[in-house]
Amino acid sequence: MMLNSAFTVIAFSGVLWSINPLLFGVAALYAACGSYVTLVLSRPLIKLNYDQFDKEADFRSALIHVRENAESILLAHREDRLKARLLRRIESFVVNFRKITSVNRNVGFFTTGYNWLIQIIPALIVAPSFIAGQIEFGVITQSAMAFTLIVNAFSLIVTQIQSLSNFAAVVVRLNSLIEALERKQPAPAAGIEMSEDDRRVAYEEVTLLSPVDGQPVFKDLSISIPFGSRVLISKSNETGKLALFRATAGLWPSGKGRIIRQPATDIYFLAERPYLPPGTLREVLVDQKLEHSIADGQIRDLLHELDLDPVLVRAGALNIEQDWGTLLSLGEQQLLAFVHILLAAPNFVFLDRAGTALNPGQLRKILKMLSKNSITYINIGESDDLRDLYDAVLEIDELGTWRCGLIGGAAGSVTGGKGRFREHSGGTWC
Repeated sequence: MMLNSAFTVIAFSGVLWSINPLLFGVAALYAACGSYVTLVLSRPLIKLNYDQFDKEADFRSALIHVRENAESILLAHREDRLKARLLRRIESFVVNFRKITSVNRNVGFFTTGYNWLIQIIPALIVAPSFIAGQIEFGVITQSAMAFTLIVNAFSLIVTQIQSLSNFAAVVVRLNSLIEALERKQPAPAAGIEMSEDDRRVAYEEVTLLSPVDGQPVFKDLSISIPFGSRVLISKSNETGKLALFRATAGLWPSGKGRIIRQPATDIYFLAERPYLPPGTLREVLVDQKLEHSIADGQIRDLLHELDLDPVLVRAGALNIEQDWGTLLSLGEQQLLAFVHILLAAPNFVFLDRAGTALNPGQLRKILKMLSKNSITYINIGESDDLRDLYDAVLEIDELGTWRCGLIGGAAGSVTGGKGRFREHSGGTWC
């Protein structure tokens, strides 16, 4: 548009200057004044357009939430609350849109008058010369055409203000995105040092603080879990157990100490409610980096071993996309997440209440398969959860204190930061 305007000015400025030099000066001044007034009137448009994108995105996000949780909303009788929430979102962006409409109306009134005056001004300037007989009548028409073209070329802001304001809002949003991507990421957890070691998961004087009130969730945890160990994290402090899970993943916001683990891409974390990405069953179960090394037969064998043949039947095949959240029960989703882990075969996996959606027989089978495949597992569970399948237990109580102990004949497989052991019924505490 700017290039087109430049060519227009070059082509017709000579014509306008030859008719009356004053016409060219008035055209430039008129366009400058019109552009300034247009900018003043339309200044709020950039922010309003920016806000409109946000408000519409919020509404779409709320609609997606309702769609993904429709059955749960129905069963919990939450339709009225969700409807009110959606209506508030609609009202928000409608109010903003009305503000945009008001600004565009004011700008529209101005630009309409601005464009009508373009046709009158050249006639008023050239008319005295025509009355004096200095120019012919055709020159008036010629001057009006040239004046209109040049003013329009100079008035790019006036004629394109709505497009420019939308464009500016998009540029601001993209610039915010670029800045966020380029901004140096903070440490995974404030005050917690993260180190890497392929052969162990360890905690050195780790204290985690509540993000709500800053009180310790647990204090001075020092324990080393070498490759090959099987550890149960139990006791009544649910917040402490979840905090340890999230801190090991690098997601807990505050604390101090040092956590040693494998690189983030090599240690796996399985939440209580697993995430199954959209795509085919094969894409759900196989990491992209292993895409060419895992055969379909290997996947089917694992599905059969875990009694998931009905899932494969419902899915249709390994290469058909499905809505897994709707198609599968929570237990089946969790079993598929374990299949994913078994296929990836990491050295360490951290499990968050793996037995919630599984019966004891299924959990026992899964844990045995993890051991058979040399996958070290750390599981958050209850104190009586299949203790024969663990080498050690770490207990975190409500006061934030902790103790760890070995189970059965596993002495020496897990070491605590205190450096010594004492006997306790049912195991050895460190």
